[in-house]
Amino acid sequence: MKWQVFCFLTALLLIVIPCLAQEISDAEFIAKGDAARYDAFAFKDNVCVWIEYDKDENNMLQSSIHKYNISTGMQETVIADPSGKFSVDFSGDRYVWSDQRAIYLYNETEGKLTYLSAKNPQNSPVIDGDIIVWVEDIGDKRSVIRMYNITSGEYTPVTRESLFYSSYYPAISGDKIVFVEEDIVENTRDILIYNMSETGYLCEIEDVPDVHYSPVINGDRIVWTGKYDDYYTTYMYNMTSRKKSPVNFTKSAQLCPDISGNHIVWLDFGPYPQKLPLGGDVYLHNLDTNTTEKVSGSMSKQDYPKVSGNYVVWLDSRSDAHDIYLYSFLDEGRDFSSEDKGIIPGSTPTPLPTPEKKVRYYSKILQGETEWYSLTPSKSSQLSFELRWHDNETELSMSVISPSGNIWRFTDIDDEKNDNAIRITIVKSGSYFVKDGKWNIAVSGDVVSKESDYDICWYQA
Repeated sequence: MKWQVFCFLTALLLIVIPCLAQEISDAEFIAKGDAARYDAFAFKDNVCVWIEYDKDENNMLQSSIHKYNISTGMQETVIADPSGKFSVDFSGDRYVWSDQRAIYLYNETEGKLTYLSAKNPQNSPVIDGDIIVWVEDIGDKRSVIRMYNITSGEYTPVTRESLFYSSYYPAISGDKIVFVEEDIVENTRDILIYNMSETGYLCEIEDVPDVHYSPVINGDRIVWTGKYDDYYTTYMYNMTSRKKSPVNFTKSAQLCPDISGNHIVWLDFGPYPQKLPLGGDVYLHNLDTNTTEKVSGSMSKQDYPKVSGNYVVWLDSRSDAHDIYLYSFLDEGRDFSSEDKGIIPGSTPTPLPTPEKKVRYYSKILQGETEWYSLTPSKSSQLSFELRWHDNETELSMSVISPSGNIWRFTDIDDEKNDNAIRITIVKSGSYFVKDGKWNIAVSGDVVSKESDYDICWYQA
């Protein structure tokens, strides 16, 4: 079991205490552990997916795909199998990755794994709906873009083999595919757009500065890193207006851009150095307000930011584990009303105990079930929760959701005592008191061989 803390932006800073006090910052962990994670992760529709590299019981290297759903606060393993895994992407319940030889497609709902074989090495797959796009290496430092339709089973070449051109860095959104085409002779790179709705029509973004980092497409907007006056700068192209421009030009090295709706993120390495450091700061640009802000706080050495909806995720490159952080730029936290409680599969709303000095509630739970509780405490300096169960083989988790939408999810090991219990305390910070309003608590049956008894209580001071 791993420590998982999820925090959405709020005006109130809280401290959560399993055993020792820990400050909860604006950006919090989605995944923390000793398994290595690199650039192999994706973020769409408020779901973050990543690959973990670890050793099995025989000390052999293995990889697995995991996901975290912001709406439910649940982290799950999607698949763990012997195939090597690189460059993961997903769309709905479909996941694609490469083992640097071929492309794999996994349908989580059906539990079906499909191997898309080819005579040449394949890599960098992306997916949107029924369409998978990837790079196929054809030798002599050349590559082409291929496409596969899951429903029809049809393979289609997006680019043709050439002695003078190489295509790579594909991205997809709806019926548009964008990629980089390199002129091997002239050593120049351009961005091309492939329109599936117009029978494979190809167009080029004209007068593009030298492309340094892969393009990303969302709707009718494309972002990439281009070199402008010797500075690496984030650029955007609007396919509707056919205009391109730097997003926020500075004399800094801006890399790893991503876009979702009206928000763009990138990694900023500061004043352009001769040699880029390992990791930088995460910046967010709002196209509506034309404002840019640093969202990674005082943390340094961050990598590969992604944006989706009102959230940003990135990897912390200060350790080999590459912990994943989540940041919300919502003006206010999420409101978990009673209508929202069906969002976790198997959730069962339970009676709402009257908030007293100390409340204890007894229940039973099965594998995969989630039971909800709510309380509205009076103004206090701290709020404590305790979950206990009796079966040593059972593993339960407890998620606590504040009125502003902060979420903390804990398992038995997180309070440093493996005793079939979870105990946490939320205390005030400075002159601020514990947030007023309704708090929600979710008890989840992570590992339950048979129906398990448990009890839960909370009390305030």
